[in-house]
Amino acid sequence: VLFFVGEEQLLCYDLAAAGWERAYISDVVAHHHPSARRPEPCHRRVVERRNALLTIVMRRPLRIAIAAGATLARAAVRDTEARRALRGALIRLPAALRRRAPLPGAVEEQIRMLENGQR
Repeated sequence: VLFFVGEEQLLCYDLAAAGWERAYISDVVAHHHPSARRPEPCHRRVVERRNALLTIVMRRPLRIAIAAGATLARAAVRDTEARRALRGALIRLPAALRRRAPLPGAVEEQIRMLENGQR
């Protein structure tokens, strides 16, 4: 459903739902060597917004998914990138709904705490 851009968030959600622990280890260093052939920056922003909404649809509570979709739809009225992201999300919506597996309550609570800036 997502392909590239933002798929890490869905993976993190799924690992947390499966009981995996997450930890920050400052000694671990990852090097990302992106392809020299890259699409325009606006394309990446569109795909990021599209995939963020699809991830929410696939894993978060329905009311949060509806709110996120409404927020993107409101932005799409005046914003071309938001309009493109919404169009892409709507095309992939049936596939996202087929893969819908809401997160366990404890994981959802952790996400809400992060969103609210709590620890």
